[in-house]
This record gives sequence, C-alpha cells and structure tokens, in this order.
Amino acid sequence: MAKPPAFELVADDPAPKGELWLAVDWQDLDWTGRVDAIATNPSGAQGLVTTNEAGRVESGGHAFAAIDPMVPVFGMPAGHFPLSQGRGHRLCLKFQANDLGRAAFRSEPLEIRGKVLIMKRYDTEIRFVRIRP
Repeated sequence: MAKPPAFELVADDPAPKGELWLAVDWQDLDWTGRVDAIATNPSGAQGLVTTNEAGRVESGGHAFAAIDPMVPVFGMPAGHFPLSQGRGHRLCLKFQANDLGRAAFRSEPLEIRGKVLIMKRYDTEIRFVRIRP
C-alpha cells in the first residue's frame, strides 16, 4: 500500500492574535509557490485559503480553529493541525513526500471472473492472473 504524503509540524510559534503564517520545508520536492490549505473556523465552516509570497495566510480577519495544508498540484490535504484561539500562529511544517505519485488502490473494488481478478480503473481493466498454483 502506498504511504500518502504528509505534513509534519516542526514548530508552532506565537504570532499576533488573528494572524496565521505557514513556512514549509519541502525537502526534495522542488516547490517554491504558495501554500494552499483548508481552513476551519471556530463554528466548523471550512474554506480554501492561501499564503502570500511571505507565507502569511490571507484570512480576511477571520480566526481559524484548524488548518489542513494541501499537497501542491495534487490538491489533497496531507495533515490536520488544530489552532488555539488565544493567539496567532507561525507554523513551520516539513513535507514528507512518502510515496507521492504512486497509485493508491485503497477501497478499490475488485471483481472475480473465473480464475482472474479484475480491477476497473478509469477506462480500462487490469487483470491479475495467477501464474503459480
């Protein structure tokens, strides 16, 4: 099973109340663009936010209860970080690419036809045939 990419929290330093900053150590991923994330407000509503060139999340003055940074290009969240309401946050994250780019077949339905196992993927069928008894 492919190990999904993940963000690891390295530091959560204080910032002025209501501010959120994200800095990411991308390690071997050659990414220099912004960081997109799903932000959750204290009432549970979620929305997409992004950092500016300095790493500050443009919050529009809203406080966040949690942030889920997203993997660039793939657009999938790869971490969940609850945020305390009493202060702002300067988060330093490390990106673990893990098996990024490998297909994850979790919960993929399979069909048995005779002695052949079939997986339907997009517009094709992948056949698994036993070669040894």
